[in-house]
Amino acid sequence: MMNIDFKKIESIKLSLMKKESDIDKDNRAVYESYASCTFNIPVNFFGDLYNSSPENLCASLLEALYIDITNQVMHDDRNYLGMWVDYDGKVYENAIEMKTLDNIKEYGDENVNPLYEFFKMTVI
Repeated sequence: MMNIDFKKIESIKLSLMKKESDIDKDNRAVYESYASCTFNIPVNFFGDLYNSSPENLCASLLEALYIDITNQVMHDDRNYLGMWVDYDGKVYENAIEMKTLDNIKEYGDENVNPLYEFFKMTVI
């Protein structure tokens, strides 16, 4: 398993989306994006600048991005969350059903952050 070197993260983008097609043979689907938010990571953001672990700082960043995009969308047609992580010169992308995130939060351990788990699934 790959460890995440947080200093290699260049940007993180989240998007609230509606799935418009079935998954094809290449494991791809078509989505309509309702709102997106990108955070370009400043130099030393995950360094010693803050008094927090990189994992906690990343989880807090993901929560802030998620709150920002959910506040932008007034209707409830969105059923997927997309994530793009520019990591070490390569963009990793993934989508997860909103219901899955809700279930992780509702039924999972209280110390598990669904957005951070989704981030790890995307990058690792």
